[in-house]
Amino acid sequence: ARAVFLAMKNMIVEDPKLKLGDYVNNNCPSLSSVDLLARLIAIDTMNETVLYLKEGTKKIEGASGNPTEVALLTLVNELGMDYENIRNTTKGRSSVGKLADFLADGKMYEFSSARKMMSWAVPNDIGGYRIFCKGAQEVLLARCNRFINDYGEVEDITEEATESIRNAAQLYARRGMRCLGLAYADLPESFDLEKLSDSVKNSDGTPAFEAETNLIALGLVGIEDPLRPEVPVAIEKCYRAGIDVRMVTGDNPNTAVSIAYQAGILRDFHFKEGTTDKVADSLKENVLMTGNEFRAAVYRPSDSGE
Repeated sequence: ARAVFLAMKNMIVEDPKLKLGDYVNNNCPSLSSVDLLARLIAIDTMNETVLYLKEGTKKIEGASGNPTEVALLTLVNELGMDYENIRNTTKGRSSVGKLADFLADGKMYEFSSARKMMSWAVPNDIGGYRIFCKGAQEVLLARCNRFINDYGEVEDITEEATESIRNAAQLYARRGMRCLGLAYADLPESFDLEKLSDSVKNSDGTPAFEAETNLIALGLVGIEDPLRPEVPVAIEKCYRAGIDVRMVTGDNPNTAVSIAYQAGILRDFHFKEGTTDKVADSLKENVLMTGNEFRAAVYRPSDSGE
């Protein structure tokens, strides 16, 4: 991870020698927001994603599992917190010790391409549940009606706050970072965790889980996934051989455009004349296609309407 937007402050580490966690600890205006960030990441990540630490230290020697989650857990480690300890002391998330008996009290909503997010609901000490969510920032932001301000307090979301979050997300995308949105919500004790929303839809048009709506925007994390040096060379060889290269990705369009341009898949002639920003809006027609546009082009409704 190279960037965090938290408590309405955008924090980007330019020097790869610096740790983002140290920078956030020293510059975030709200320590409670930092704690909440670490707790959200620790709880809302899969057990299969693991950091291997040097015995008796917090130094990371290796990792396995989902690369995006490895980056997130590394951030928690850099913040000086122990993600395993957070998990193991959280009712409804812990699978070890006495709390393991209450694992079924929590609920994991696995990531799916239809929802573009993953969530984990755990029991609150005061009753009810707290659900932690991470996923595509544009999806999460659209479901938020509150946000964490620069004092670490919850406020009703405003146009100004929404614009600030969107601007930070676009900045990350333009720099080729994968941008994840982070949000949470507190649910009442009688809440049905399986209930579907009557009004909010997933990306594929299916009903969203009611628990994943009316969220509180916590922030963003920008994850850098630098290209391997041999990638642009390989792309150039393909073009010289008369092979057109296409990229399929689940990333935000601006992130995808930035990476494709760095790789040499997109060239200057793919962009409209007079534009300088290498972003989706600057592309000529028919250069980029979203998932919804692709599905509309290749799927035909049957006689039954399916």
